[in-house]
Amino acid sequence: MDRRAAGQGLTFPLSALVGLEDVVDALSCAVCGGIRTVLVSGPAGTGKTVAVRGAASLTGKTLVELPLNATAEQVFGTVDIDEAIRTGRRMVSDSVMRRADGNILVIDNVNLLPKGMLQGILDAVETGVVRAELEGTSVCESCDTILLATMDPSEAELSRHELDRFDVCVLTRGIDDPHDRRTVLRRALEFSSSPRRFRESFADPETELVDRVSLADPGSVSVPEHAMAIVQSICTLMSVDGHRGDLAVINTACALAALDRRHEIGSADLHRAVRMCLLHRGTIPDDPDDFVRITLVPGTNSVPSGTHMADEGQDENRRDDAYVIPESMMQPPPSGPSPETVFEIGETFDVTDLIPRERGLSRDRDSGRRGLMLSRDANGRCIGYEIPRGRPKDVALGATIRI
Repeated sequence: MDRRAAGQGLTFPLSALVGLEDVVDALSCAVCGGIRTVLVSGPAGTGKTVAVRGAASLTGKTLVELPLNATAEQVFGTVDIDEAIRTGRRMVSDSVMRRADGNILVIDNVNLLPKGMLQGILDAVETGVVRAELEGTSVCESCDTILLATMDPSEAELSRHELDRFDVCVLTRGIDDPHDRRTVLRRALEFSSSPRRFRESFADPETELVDRVSLADPGSVSVPEHAMAIVQSICTLMSVDGHRGDLAVINTACALAALDRRHEIGSADLHRAVRMCLLHRGTIPDDPDDFVRITLVPGTNSVPSGTHMADEGQDENRRDDAYVIPESMMQPPPSGPSPETVFEIGETFDVTDLIPRERGLSRDRDSGRRGLMLSRDANGRCIGYEIPRGRPKDVALGATIRI
């Protein structure tokens, strides 16, 4: 994206993106209230960040981006010492999560975040509560936000548990079609040349996209019993852990149906929701395209009896169609130990001790990680407090605030 456009608050129109239809659908589902967390994963240069930042055009909410190398205090906040000393009230200092309350939180390269910070952010988004801590003093604040994240798997991977915390994970890839590649290049040059004029040329499709999102009401969409049975069967065959995958598929299908102004989820909604919600959770085939080719065909027994799903183009009273799971996805994972590689031990050598011994510090008898050490200055973690005798040399702020 052109830096001048970013400085003017102009983002690339979502309707002008090429080959990112699933990403636009996922962002639309999140903005209209169907899901809370979206992860866009793919190689560098495939439009992940551009698409996520374009979500601002779908709603009046503000995009709050997590700064690079932000500390835990900057992200979650801490007890405001100035306010506590001045007024005696416990309040949380300004933080990224406070600014994201009621808005959209954007994290670029989420796989490079410290694990503890990522877990804290996901917990806050899921529970709607963020907790700030200071030496045993904690303050809770509400945090109603949507998380949109991007990652490049070649840089670092997320664990299976961390991926499961994202409702939707959409994969992006490079475009091979020559015509589409030229379209991407032409639109990028036009946007860099005149961002405002380029946005005006896509004003009509952008308005249609905004109206589609603003009028959607996922809560009004009904979920038939046979649809839940289909989702349960697919999650079982894919060996999806837990129940987040089942819930994500249903919620996403409801959001997709609401975006198309329908009051009951259909086979097309489930088809798209399964692709968006389970690809990062279950057993992935060797060729991901096999997963995309899950189709509806009559006369199958891949799901339990009575769980058939009618296609939108057919009579709604007919229940003759059901999902077919590709054979490659029904094969059990390979068993047995993985092949091991044995390396020879190198020559031993003596290690020079370059760390001088500490002197002048008293230490308790239990030496180790959990042992206590007294410091000459105010550096380090507060391990306790006491009423001062004479003129105090240091103040325990946490204990002072609690008192």
